[in-house]
Amino acid sequence: MTSCDCPYPGNGCKHTVAALLDTLDVVQRWRQKSGNITTPPVEEPYLAHEESRQQALEDRKRRARSEAFTVTQGEMLKGEHLLETTSGRQYIVTLHDPASGQGHCNCPDFLTNRIGICKHLIFLVNYLKKKRGFKKQVARGRFPFVDIYWDSVNNQPRVFAERPLTKIKSPDDLLSKCFSPDGLFAGKELSDLLPLLNRLNGNKRIRVQETLLDRLDGFLQEKQMAELAHRVIPPAIKLKTRLYPYQESGIEFGLFKKAAGPD
Repeated sequence: MTSCDCPYPGNGCKHTVAALLDTLDVVQRWRQKSGNITTPPVEEPYLAHEESRQQALEDRKRRARSEAFTVTQGEMLKGEHLLETTSGRQYIVTLHDPASGQGHCNCPDFLTNRIGICKHLIFLVNYLKKKRGFKKQVARGRFPFVDIYWDSVNNQPRVFAERPLTKIKSPDDLLSKCFSPDGLFAGKELSDLLPLLNRLNGNKRIRVQETLLDRLDGFLQEKQMAELAHRVIPPAIKLKTRLYPYQESGIEFGLFKKAAGPD
């Protein structure tokens, strides 16, 4: 059993899924480092990785069936569509393959749940499949641009294109250098994407999603603050006692970490 105090109205919220996946990653890394060390099998009372993912998926399918959205279709089935909630919130859903439901959404749930799906994406695919001539339109259609977006499953940038990356023209062939043939980001850190972004210069055939740019901006801010922490001397604090090293580290964290600062 799992529980979370967030306001998500269902089972398998993004925090629960992310925590379970992170725990799984830690256990796998520990086992790799342990080498031949084995532990006796123990009956696990908690949800396994796939069970947790399936529970989260079923919850989003249920919400896609029970909630209402207004759809503004794009020019083609493959591409971007707009969904609006009854409260007026709007989300952009991008479909790479409408038939299989492959794509992404700019909603907070999709960007953080690490299961690669959300209720908006499920709703849109079901909505479009009811349209007359759906299969023929999908077969005739071609995705209109090279899509660089945030892959929430792998927690890194990814590129989607219907043509091989080596055949797509980009400045200095940076596209094929930044991404592997299957679309995964090949850099060691997010800043390795900057040379490509700086050279695109408004290229309409290669589109970089705002959600990825937001991630990159946050990464660069954190990196800059970390560099400042090593160069800037924190202001003197008049105390009647001497701080322990961990207390000094806590003050430094509060001064130079974005998450610890005021809104």
